[in-house]
Amino acid sequence: MEPFFISKVEDIVRITGRPLCVFPGLTKEGPPNRIRMGDQIELRRPDGAVLKTNLAGIEHARGLDGKSYWPLRLPPNVTEADVPAGTEIWWVAPGAK
Repeated sequence: MEPFFISKVEDIVRITGRPLCVFPGLTKEGPPNRIRMGDQIELRRPDGAVLKTNLAGIEHARGLDGKSYWPLRLPPNVTEADVPAGTEIWWVAPGAK
């Protein structure tokens, strides 16, 4: 399966005791069936650097505007400096089964 674009980071949220969540995450339709926790992803920063990591989870949030959002949770070792606004998130491969 070919890598595909998931989302471009606009904002980051860190809740104490939890890993980073990046917004907007997935489209309003929610996660495609082929994206799963543990899948391999690439964080392609605006400066050209690429960080290979795994998807830690997919959250669901409803904004004050009533819209559904599906932010992506990143592993605890990924810092805010690793994912500045404009970073592209690409799905690369399924996680280990």
